[in-house]
Amino acid sequence: ENIVNSQAYNGTILGYTNNQGSATRKLDQINNKLLELTEQYKKNFGTNHNLTVLGGYSYQDNIEDGFLASNKDFIAGSYSITGYNRLSLGRAALLQPGQNYATSYKEKTTLISFFGRATVNFSEKYNVTATLRQDGSSKFGANNKWGTFPSVAAGWIISNEGFLSGKSTLNYLKLRVGWGQTGNSEGLKPYNSLLLYDQTSTYYDGQRGDFLPGYGAVQNANPDLRWEVLTQVNIGFDFELFDGAINGTLEAYDKKTTDMLYVYNVAPDGVNYFATTITSNVGEMSNQGIELSLGGDLISSGDFRWNARLIGWVYKNEMVKLSNNEFGAPTIFYNAFGGRGLGGIYASQLREGRPLGEFTIPHFVGFDANGDILMDAKDGGAPTNDASLTRLYDAGIGIPKLTASLINSFTYKNFDLTFQLRAMFGNKIINNLRSNFALPGSILENNMLTEVADYPIEYSTPRLSDLWLESGSFVRLDNWQIGYNIPVKGVLQNARIYVGGNNLFVITDYKGVDPELEVKGDLAEAAQAPNSIGMDYSNIYPKTRTFQLGLNLTF
Repeated sequence: ENIVNSQAYNGTILGYTNNQGSATRKLDQINNKLLELTEQYKKNFGTNHNLTVLGGYSYQDNIEDGFLASNKDFIAGSYSITGYNRLSLGRAALLQPGQNYATSYKEKTTLISFFGRATVNFSEKYNVTATLRQDGSSKFGANNKWGTFPSVAAGWIISNEGFLSGKSTLNYLKLRVGWGQTGNSEGLKPYNSLLLYDQTSTYYDGQRGDFLPGYGAVQNANPDLRWEVLTQVNIGFDFELFDGAINGTLEAYDKKTTDMLYVYNVAPDGVNYFATTITSNVGEMSNQGIELSLGGDLISSGDFRWNARLIGWVYKNEMVKLSNNEFGAPTIFYNAFGGRGLGGIYASQLREGRPLGEFTIPHFVGFDANGDILMDAKDGGAPTNDASLTRLYDAGIGIPKLTASLINSFTYKNFDLTFQLRAMFGNKIINNLRSNFALPGSILENNMLTEVADYPIEYSTPRLSDLWLESGSFVRLDNWQIGYNIPVKGVLQNARIYVGGNNLFVITDYKGVDPELEVKGDLAEAAQAPNSIGMDYSNIYPKTRTFQLGLNLTF
């Protein structure tokens, strides 16, 4: 796959007049090779027992390379003719010697896997599946390129046992339990385990009479860099009641992620460390939850039928470990709070024993005589506007505690109606966007919220506090459709007319554009602020509301 990106800016455009035009050509190439081989064996033992064994091998080789070239200060008139197709006409290298207007890169990763799976079924009551994977990645250190990841799952169809036979209410009941491990290498760059050098400075060469590039270590080696491991235990029930009229699934899980990857600060000593950071496996995180799916025919009488399904889950997260005896990160600051005159302000602190996405912020009390925000003080004294003296408290998390969907389907004679409601509850949002549009001092420069009149005219710089903290709970009508099956005869077998839509309404107390933010965040992402774990920046594109009118004909 080749990706070409070309840009050119005319020198007559305001902002580029001093450069006499600017042009760039960029090429990225991705070459991905994949080979997969599998072999399967099946054996039946009698009429109710069988064994299935599968083995396989996978090889994946990925090479990404590319280059970028740019130039500016084009000879008068040449830009309008050649654009980015003749970069050599630019004079930047002549007017600014020493500047680098060309760069290139190449990265290669290899992933090899051996895997096997065996499944045994007994008497249509019991089944056991065991898997074993051995994955090797070139991303990891010389001592730990390979990882072994087993799993086992078992099922018991209890309803097929004699003591439940003849039960008219309970038609099907299955118990499922499982344990397994998987490895993760995503988010890790190809050469994070190696000692890397790059240009770090320049030095003066007396013989040449010129400055030459100097090179130094920019990344420490870690031969012990290894797979991030997710271990999961789960138990669940599948069931059917009243001749299948009601069915569902209830499942609980416990996930633990160990050997989490993170970039730690170290002190160069010229022996073990030559650069200021190293990527290592230290962190540990816990995720626990319960998931429920329950549905069926609530009403089925004559021409009328109502089928509904409720899907929901609750979730709990905890950062168990961030440091060890060698590498330490007692607190990781993330979720940047930005605005006019602000920098290095963060709304969240990743700490051991606390959940990911938690807000640790001051409590808003009011405004002082100068129009600045007053917040609770650390010592319990008078409110203060000094950020270093304010008391921080845990004000909620940006990840929903409960997520649910309700899917309904109605039919009456030739009419039908379907719709889906989806909801999230228990999460908080810091409306960073609103904080930047409530500054009276910027009213002549930017669009402002009408509530700007509620703030002191002297208030000119947004301050992080729970003044901007809002509930992110919502209920959304995701989609809906009403249809009618038109009675037909002859060659026309079926005719249906319908009207429907998506995102018809949202019920929420949130004042921003949309309470449904993108939820993302692992230990690696938390180190790269700004994140988007309950933070509403100016990068949210509103979800569209659509309507459809259609006619389906079958001949």
